[in-house]
Amino acid sequence: MAEIRLALNLDRDVEHYEYRTHKDRQIAFRTYGTSGLGLDLTAEAWPSLTQVFSAGSHDAYASCPGRPTCPLLPAVDRLRKGALSSTPVDLLVLGDLSPERLQGWLGRVKNTELKPKLILEFWDPYWVLKETGPMAKQTVTKWSREGYQTTCRTLNGLQVGGVVDRAWLVVARIPADALNGWAWPHFPAQVIRPMSNCLRPTGVPWSAYHVKPKHQDGPIPHADEDSMPARPGSFIRTDQGTRRLLHDELAKGLGVPKTWIGDCYPDGGTFCSIRWLSIFWKALVLSYIQRT
Repeated sequence: MAEIRLALNLDRDVEHYEYRTHKDRQIAFRTYGTSGLGLDLTAEAWPSLTQVFSAGSHDAYASCPGRPTCPLLPAVDRLRKGALSSTPVDLLVLGDLSPERLQGWLGRVKNTELKPKLILEFWDPYWVLKETGPMAKQTVTKWSREGYQTTCRTLNGLQVGGVVDRAWLVVARIPADALNGWAWPHFPAQVIRPMSNCLRPTGVPWSAYHVKPKHQDGPIPHADEDSMPARPGSFIRTDQGTRRLLHDELAKGLGVPKTWIGDCYPDGGTFCSIRWLSIFWKALVLSYIQRT
């Protein structure tokens, strides 16, 4: 009991202690804009940043009535050339890309004085070897003329805590004067997380079940053993039988908040979102800060 009493009164034994304040380091990004992200989950991933716009996402936002609102702009092929001058952003995140669409965004970046401090692009992995892809010499040279250096990584959602098995080629365009402050975060190896916790426990319609499914590439994943496929309507195996993956189940696997969807059944065409951006960003922000 004596030892306990002494432990409770340690403040009487402390004569002096050193007190230091840590100067907050200012994050380089405050605002961002997105394009082609389908079910755009950046508002969930980056709550401390301000989303200035979302381009080409009108249909996707209809599937998420509970999502925080932001100004909606048309797709890049219908976006006026001076759009980034009137809606400047620190961070530009682009998905659903093609060489033509990337060229369109390059033209918008050319026509603004306040250029983004970082541009992140998400491509299907096969584009890394294409002659017209984002890492092609001609493409990299065009961005270099605008003051951007280019680097890339191929990443899977399973490397950053995700349930959905989806790989992306992530391309970063970094201003040349900020390149010394850039470093890719360390990403571990892929970890399989079973999809069972993201599936409906009840209420699955009988029409979803198939005794002899057809047109499935590769083995059919099992809910208790395998990660979730990235395509809505894919066949999965459960203890109740083989059936198709429902849209709301994939939405849960991607991390869409339940309050966003409400009573709506999300449209399968909007599932090109990158949920693991949240973890990617938290790692990235430790490596890329504004030095003061």
